[in-house]
Amino acid sequence: MLLLGVMTLPLPALADSAPRPPEFRQVPPLPGVWEAAKAAGFQLEGFAAAQSGKLRAGDAATALVTWTSGNRKRQWIIELEADGLTKAESKEKEESVTYHTSTGHQFTMGGGCAALKLRVAGPLEGRAAADKSPIAAPQVRQRRILISPDYLALGLDRMPSLLLRLNAVSKTHPKAAGDFNLGFAPKPYPAEEVAAARRRMAQSAAAGVKVDIADEVGFVGAFLAMQEFFTVADSTPGIQEVLRSVVDIPWWSIISRGGKADIHFTMLPKVRELEAAPWGLPAADKIYAMPIQLDINGKPGLVFQLAVTKPRPPLTVCAGTVGFAAGPVSGKGPVLTFQIVSTRRKP
Repeated sequence: MLLLGVMTLPLPALADSAPRPPEFRQVPPLPGVWEAAKAAGFQLEGFAAAQSGKLRAGDAATALVTWTSGNRKRQWIIELEADGLTKAESKEKEESVTYHTSTGHQFTMGGGCAALKLRVAGPLEGRAAADKSPIAAPQVRQRRILISPDYLALGLDRMPSLLLRLNAVSKTHPKAAGDFNLGFAPKPYPAEEVAAARRRMAQSAAAGVKVDIADEVGFVGAFLAMQEFFTVADSTPGIQEVLRSVVDIPWWSIISRGGKADIHFTMLPKVRELEAAPWGLPAADKIYAMPIQLDINGKPGLVFQLAVTKPRPPLTVCAGTVGFAAGPVSGKGPVLTFQIVSTRRKP
């Protein structure tokens, strides 16, 4: 897919009128859903310790997805498990991509290939608490897809970390922080644009925010990780129809199935650190809320926020994303949320 990407990081004071994504909703399993998960062999609790290293076959994460519209709720249970490649698949290579940043640097990323097994139960409507009849195992849909583990391993946590540093500097140097932006594209930028971007970076560095090569890699990598995350979501059986209620399908298809598009992510206000405990992770883990507006070809497509941490295995299967909340840009309509509720690491 050829994408022209730009990531803009506005300061909260400059974006009071920006749309607000739905808040995270850590919805517990509806009555009967826990039993249904057990009947179908899903694990809804227990987190494996995050480890360094690469994704291994058997690493897995389970998410509880909730669709809310007024008083109505539906839930899905999704298991993502890394799988070994077949002999034929092991000969394939995910096509690597090269991006040039507006500061004049060039990065080539990707090239690896891995398989991901998806198991989905739902939609589950829940049942009355007084209903004590036996729970039948729900229908479970399965799918196996090929993904780029390299993109997932890039993660998303560097972007909010950088923005929080910029926000801190904005209190004393608002112009240096406010002028920051980083563009990236498949082709090199004109020399005058590179010179202007480097001047802005120098201003930020003078104000106390030095953006190094690792930050730029994380910045561009987050774009690819987010794209891979949405590709996995769109490949998940049964979830496609739910996404129709929060994002326009023609635009979604551009992202997930390929095509040429001008994609612009804008980080919205309320980027912040989150407490780790509600997400089931150790207190020392850094978790960030990333509110984002996605524009495609100049038109608003979706407003959402992600709860992200370092994509260490087994959380690499979801690019380190442990929570998600999305809704229409208008702020009216259904809300789709999910939370990772368990993980396991292959011994």
